Amino acid sequence: MPARKGFFPCPAPNHEDNGICGREPYATAAGEMVCVRHYVQFRRHGEVKPLKRRIKVGMVCLAEGRENLPCGRPAKHWDTTGIPHVPLCKSHAEQRRQIRIGLRTELQPVRDRRIAQESQARDGKGNKRCGECKQWLPETEFWKSAASKDGLNGLCKHCSGIAARMKNFGLSKADIERILGEQGEACAICRSPFTPARTISVDHDHACCPGNYSCGQCVRGFLCSSCNSGLGWMKDSVPGLYASVAYLTSWQQRRTSSGPASPA
Repeated sequence: MPARKGFFPCPAPNHEDNGICGREPYATAAGEMVCVRHYVQFRRHGEVKPLKRRIKVGMVCLAEGRENLPCGRPAKHWDTTGIPHVPLCKSHAEQRRQIRIGLRTELQPVRDRRIAQESQARDGKGNKRCGECKQWLPETEFWKSAASKDGLNGLCKHCSGIAARMKNFGLSKADIERILGEQGEACAICRSPFTPARTISVDHDHACCPGNYSCGQCVRGFLCSSCNSGLGWMKDSVPGLYASVAYLTSWQQRRTSSGPASPA
């Protein structure tokens, strides 16, 4: 039954965990009379802890933005991983969710959005400016995008690939540049050079992170699409790859010993 008015205020911790909640008591939870919200929390989670505050109009995201300044975008969610709670924008809240499930290791600054007029701008040669590297490039260097007013992605193909790898594989831009430098801008297996038009596949240990995403710690290197598909079909089986090498070597030896095939 609901508690009568006039009782002592709710003694559960407040959102900053530096005092009591202070709301009107409602029912007993964990041996004390607590407010409605703490009572519902106790029924759902079996414990009483600081509640999330409601986002108010005018609150901004306090996650790190560009140039070590706060993000400043309108806040949409609370980050409850620490005390006190920190307001986050929609993009940083999604990053926090990815950290929770192991797809990221830390919050990163969100790329500044450009106005539509800047995205559609062209120079005297008809080139479009990339939103990341700020270079004026031919329209053929941008992927098509139905969501954009000019029908092209806001990032060039190179920067778009980097952004995708940062999102899906837990890599930073510095990690990507380091791996490409160590491999000499070429596939780690067949050594064929990477070009802007050639797909770069991120190879990671599926024993650590099954599926198409990685925590960033199990990335083994960058491969061309052919070599990456080959490893995938062989299911990363080292004995299977050795058996394939032995099979091909045996055939080459048989073909060499028997001489060229006679025409029919």
